[in-house]
Amino acid sequence: MSQLIRRDAAAYAFLVPWAAGLILLVVAPLGWSLYLSFTDYDLLSTPEWVGFGNYLELFTEDGRFLHSILITGGYVLVAVPLQLAAALLLVKERRGKGLYRSLFYLPSLLAASVAVSITWRAMFDYGGPVNGVLGWFGVDERSWINNPSTVIWTTRTRRTTATSSRRRSARAASARSGRSSPWPRTSVTCPPPTNPPATTSTASSPPSAQ
Repeated sequence: MSQLIRRDAAAYAFLVPWAAGLILLVVAPLGWSLYLSFTDYDLLSTPEWVGFGNYLELFTEDGRFLHSILITGGYVLVAVPLQLAAALLLVKERRGKGLYRSLFYLPSLLAASVAVSITWRAMFDYGGPVNGVLGWFGVDERSWINNPSTVIWTTRTRRTTATSSRRRSARAASARSGRSSPWPRTSVTCPPPTNPPATTSTASSPPSAQ
């Protein structure tokens, strides 16, 4: 019986951090928000109890709430079935599955590439952080991407940074999964020394006397 109690006590002890986070981060804010919904509160004054007045005003006088309900309902009725159909099309084994997947992910790939290009252009253009840092050392401001004499070095810096980031991500993923990294570290290993095979000498027997 005592062993069962100790086991249950250890289990409850492990649940204490999770329960504390649930109460402090979820239950308490929900309860406080529910209480404030029945009050007149503007973050600066003391809450004043108004009962269901806020809800009556929300459902009868606020046109934006009804408009948001229509938009949310339309999204649920149209977008969710389309997403489920697309998911079934990508999961089930059928002819052209690879083409469907490529077309589905193509917008996200293009958007990511455009976002990265815009970010790098903003970093190396006039008023960007690169010119801001180099300005502390007396370097004149310029557009590092549009200048023919510096665009090669800027592109090399971007490619080097991207390659290093991919290698670190691949090594971290391989370390978590326990598999070998696709970006192996360059190392030189020397083979262990091998001992030469031992040679056995055989003494020649003297000739027999006739």
